[in-house]
Amino acid sequence: MKKCTKCKQNKKLNLENFSPNTKIDDGLSSWCRICKRKVDKIGKKKYRENHIGFKAKEYKKYCTKNPEKVKAQQTLNKAVKKGIIERSPCVNCGSTHRVHGHHPDYSFPLKVIWVCSIHHKKYH
Repeated sequence: MKKCTKCKQNKKLNLENFSPNTKIDDGLSSWCRICKRKVDKIGKKKYRENHIGFKAKEYKKYCTKNPEKVKAQQTLNKAVKKGIIERSPCVNCGSTHRVHGHHPDYSFPLKVIWVCSIHHKKYH
């Protein structure tokens, strides 16, 4: 068990509850993921208010660099919205929270592996 220094709750000492941090002895951050997300969300909002159009510029760069990826992502998103494809739980942990469709091959946009945001990083 580890105590989050922000919310003061005791939580299990694992990567689901705490982010990795090599500067700390146990290798995990002192804030739990929930507290960290809240603080990051506020910081991102303030940044976007001061840098209007930042995300649009970044997305435009991404689209020009990766047209095949963008087309596959858009095709999958449309299929999910229309109900052609349903999101499934994460293939690794079974979580249904923040599940992403991972494309092993972008030439098959509807053939995806459903993984949570934590495990999606392992595929890249």
